Amino acid sequence: DAQIIRRLIAKRCIFGVDMNPMAVELARLSIWIHTFVPGLPLSFLDRNLVIGNSLTGVGTLDEIKDTIDEIEGKEAGMDDLFPIDTESILGDARKHLNKLSKISEVTIDEISREREAWKKAEEAIAPAKALCDIICGTRINRTAFPREILDDWDHHKINLGKSRFRQEAMEGLDNHNMLHFPVTFPEVFLRKRSGFDAIIGNPPWEKAIAKEDSFWPRFYPGFDGLSQGKKELVKKELYSNKPDLVELLEHERHYNKILRSVLSAGPFPGMGKGDPDLYKAFCWRFWFLTAANEGRIGVVLPRSVLNAKGSEDFRFVVFKESETFDVTTLVNRRYWVFDMEERYTIALVVIKRNLTDDGETIIKLQGPYQSLLNYTEQLNKDVASFTGAEALSWSKSASLPLLPTQQSAKIFSQMKESPSLDFDDPNSWKVRPMTELHATQDKNMIDLESEERLPNAFPVMKGESFNLWTPDTEIYYGYADKRKVINKLQKTRERGHRNKRSVFSEFSESWITSEETMPCLFPRIAFRVVTNRTNNRTTICALIPPNRFIQHGAPVFLWPRGNSKDCAFLLGILSSIPLDWFTKRVTEVNLTFHIIEDLPIPRPQNNDSLRDRIEMLAGRLACPDERFADWAKEVGVDYGPLDPKQKQNMIFELDAVVAHLYGLSKDQLIHVYETFHQGWDYESRLDATLLHYKDWANKL
Repeated sequence: DAQIIRRLIAKRCIFGVDMNPMAVELARLSIWIHTFVPGLPLSFLDRNLVIGNSLTGVGTLDEIKDTIDEIEGKEAGMDDLFPIDTESILGDARKHLNKLSKISEVTIDEISREREAWKKAEEAIAPAKALCDIICGTRINRTAFPREILDDWDHHKINLGKSRFRQEAMEGLDNHNMLHFPVTFPEVFLRKRSGFDAIIGNPPWEKAIAKEDSFWPRFYPGFDGLSQGKKELVKKELYSNKPDLVELLEHERHYNKILRSVLSAGPFPGMGKGDPDLYKAFCWRFWFLTAANEGRIGVVLPRSVLNAKGSEDFRFVVFKESETFDVTTLVNRRYWVFDMEERYTIALVVIKRNLTDDGETIIKLQGPYQSLLNYTEQLNKDVASFTGAEALSWSKSASLPLLPTQQSAKIFSQMKESPSLDFDDPNSWKVRPMTELHATQDKNMIDLESEERLPNAFPVMKGESFNLWTPDTEIYYGYADKRKVINKLQKTRERGHRNKRSVFSEFSESWITSEETMPCLFPRIAFRVVTNRTNNRTTICALIPPNRFIQHGAPVFLWPRGNSKDCAFLLGILSSIPLDWFTKRVTEVNLTFHIIEDLPIPRPQNNDSLRDRIEMLAGRLACPDERFADWAKEVGVDYGPLDPKQKQNMIFELDAVVAHLYGLSKDQLIHVYETFHQGWDYESRLDATLLHYKDWANKL
């Protein structure tokens, strides 16, 4: 009986889609083996598990209606002209589907009858498939939808698949593998409870971008370890000697260009923000395909789905319209979960949808778990739980932090009471991040081959060019002619001054027009974009020396309002353990602008003793040599090398003062250190910091 039930479930309840034909065949084979009953033929699973692209086609019947409404400008009376419902689109297939459901698959002959019934159902659905093709083609190519079809559906639907309407709509598009869910699995959408009851998946995580620096390492071992100059030489050689690879690169670029058009035109809100990661589109596909009344989603995603810019629209919806949102995070150290890159934190996401408006979304977070043993021992023991409304109040982008315990959630919420870094108060300082040179777009201005500084050139710094309290490692991206780059940057400033969305619009005209105010001529704070939550430190910033350019991997801060003391204060906060603990909660791989701008930075008064001490400590730590003499004088500190013990003691005190500024208790500060980084040796540093914490507690 169990085998028979298993067989019925496989036939009537399980559906699947994959672009890879081999994956589909293996899935069919595994289900055949799992549901095999001696004496019965293999089930007909060709219509359950299909080859296709889940993102390129139409997802739901509502999508058809919404798309037509949008194309037609939501004209009055549209529904009367073309009533979009399940019967008008899929009703012709209903009798064949009913016949399918009654075939018992006891004999090979019945399997043949089943195939024939499905063939007839496909023929009945063909007009709906052609309609979906036209909808997708017109929205991707941004062409007008042919109104004639809507005016006389019964007439046009007969030959719609071979019509000029479809040919014109699909011009330039590859229809191969385009899959429309309502016409592929009609019985799922014809029923009263429309949509899937549960969706389980592990979608691809790659971006819809073909980048050279990620393409060539696949064919040239050791490419990633080369200097930027040598990479350029190797690429020139490959372009000359490997035309087949160049053709493959161009093919991937073309495919990804079309895919980006599909994603930006499709029902995937927010895909225009941040990188076009495929998993972001899949999140929306899962949501819309699942039954609105208690449908379940259980998927494997990168943890960045909780805080990435392009996923914020998804989070806003889910945190309001789901009943529960559970996330268990796993660190893939030593590949204990998947054979994939270790630096990505994996999120096991479980969502339960809910149609009702009453009640709040309950969010539960646990992890990250570092190993199978850690997972089995700690699972469900200390779960951070809060409501969707609380999560939405923490940030403008609805970012969901990584909170190991309920105490972590309390500390995080407490730190969020401070204003965000981009807080705009006319009576206080204001800072905005910006990039200076782009490694690709400005490549022609950068000398990547010379190993020594050329006359009249500035070093071009990158992320590796500095570290915490180390302003210059002398590891440069290249060198650039001072005059050429400053001319380029000056034109950028002048153009930006006329654009209200540009940071340069907030400066006076006299500041903009004078090259003597050029930021590259002065010390400024830079931070690394490429980082990692699992690194020892995630927020890596420094006050870089004057007379330096810097490429986009390390943005700098520009100050519409503020002075050197404000700069020292911000540097001290960003360089502290408490702030970096917070950053680790919200960062996965890249410290993006929307993350850095949302970091909580206290705004004490100028005469506040804690602020004064942070300015002094950070100002002195930031100035190891005479290049910072003028800046140090403005802050009111000395410059020059520090004794290593004195330097460490100042860093420990800085952590203690910043903890007091955030209002952290002693127990909370201990928790910050205990959960800061897996496996780090923190005891001696914590003891030293607690001594300073106690001293300041007595002073306050």
